[in-house]
Order: sequence, then C-alpha cells, then structure tokens
Amino acid sequence: MLCEKQPISQVAALLGMGYSQVAHIYQLGAESLISACDPYKSVRNLGIDEIALRKGHGDYACVLVDLDRGCVIDMLPFRDKERLIAHFQAKGRLFLQQIEHISCDMWDGYITSSKALFPNAKIVIDRFHVAMHLNAAVDEQRKEIRKTNKDVEVFKGIKWALLKDPKRLTVQDEEKLSKAFEQSSVLEEIYEIKNTFKAIFDAQFEYSFACQQIEHWLDYVELIANKHLNKFVKTFNNYKSLICNYFGTLLSNGVTEGCNNLIKTIRRMSFGMPNFENLKLRVLAYQT
Repeated sequence: MLCEKQPISQVAALLGMGYSQVAHIYQLGAESLISACDPYKSVRNLGIDEIALRKGHGDYACVLVDLDRGCVIDMLPFRDKERLIAHFQAKGRLFLQQIEHISCDMWDGYITSSKALFPNAKIVIDRFHVAMHLNAAVDEQRKEIRKTNKDVEVFKGIKWALLKDPKRLTVQDEEKLSKAFEQSSVLEEIYEIKNTFKAIFDAQFEYSFACQQIEHWLDYVELIANKHLNKFVKTFNNYKSLICNYFGTLLSNGVTEGCNNLIKTIRRMSFGMPNFENLKLRVLAYQT
C-alpha cells in the first residue's frame, strides 16, 4: 500500500483524491489484513515494553513483541496490572500456557501480571534497562565531580563518552576520558566498574558461572562504598534473580527497542498521529 511508506496527505495529493477518502480506503485494507491472522497464535517468547505517546505527560502505550519474529503483535493504551491481566486472560488459557519467556523492564505491572498469568514462563528483566540504571549512577558521580570542580575543563563535555560502549569510543572520546581520569581516580574507578558489569553480560557465560561473576562484582562494589553505586545495587538486588535469568536465556528487549523505533518512525511520517487506534492500525498493518 502507498500509505505504508508515506503520509496519507501525500498519497491523496499523488492520486488526486481527498484525504478522507484515502484514509477510509487505507483503514479498510489495513483492517482486512490484520483480521486475516492471529498474531498471538505462535508467540513463545514475549517482549513487553512501553512507548511514550506524549512526552512529559506520563501517557504510555504498552508494546507487545514476538521476540522470535521481531514484530509488534499488539499495542495497548495502558500498562497497569489490572488491565494487562484482563487483556491477557481474554486471549485464552492456551495462549497463557504457550509462553516460555517474557522479557520486560522493572515496571511492577509487567512483572506481577506475568507471574500471575503465565504458568510456564521465565521472566527476564531486560539487561539494557538494567544498564540504564547503572549508567545513571555513573552520571550522578560525574555531576558531583563537575559541581565541585566547575572550572576544571577536563570534566566538561564527557558525559556521553563515559556512558558509551567502550568499543564505540572515538580517539577524541578516549583522550577526553584519559584527561578526566588523570584528575579523578574516583571517576575512573566507577567507569571501569560499569564496563566490567557490561562485560559479564556480553561474555554470555553459562548461568551458574555468570551468577558467580555477578556476586564477585557485587562484593567488590560493596567494598567501594560509593553512594551512587550503592543506590544501583539496592535496585539490582531487588530484581537479581530475574535479571540473572538472562544468562539462561540470552533474551533481551533489544528486538523490542527496534520495534519501538519503527513506531516512532511511523508517528513522524504521520506528523505525530495523535489518534492511538490509527497509530496502532498503521503499525500492525505495516508488518502484516
């Protein structure tokens, strides 16, 4: 369909038709495509995430992804536990029993509803979401050092170099960090601790060995007694078993993030598309 790749207004202009006429034809065609299949039927590994419909307004849509096929199977205009449970229950007992793994972030609604509904599913807290919390601790340390050293040039403009994957650092990034670390051993230490944590997950160790490495990492961080890292560790320990399930599955919401980027692209192409149902229709039809 022409409307999959460009705004309806452009298609209308291209064909010499009215906007409403084109929108109606597209809607009928998209609904026909979507109704011809059951996207939930073959899902075994389910990714659950959210996307902000209006930034700064706490207005989220829940995005459900088939992690094996790498596609959005549904979008829900809510993410609270009660409505999530009702939604999944409506899909039937066979669907609930067929789910083997669920990858999500630390949002309580996702975790508690998954535990209550999917008897055969192992819940995996998304490793990239966990890394965001650790990055926040590193950045808080940067801010503290920057605040007490306002006139020290080497601490300016280093945020993204600190948070980047070390493999993606440019020569300029490395030079910035090297100069900053010469002035702050604390900043260097927390940076190396962050990279060690990431390396454990990147190594794809066998489950029991990986868990041992995580425990060693936690023991070391405890010795450091850094207030910013301590805050991260407290959060980590609250979800430790679900985070470490990654090592037995190697599942993450990386695929889901890709689907979220697709949704954002469709929204931009449609000039923001404030109507949720129209956005959902276009996303699902695009992948059918």
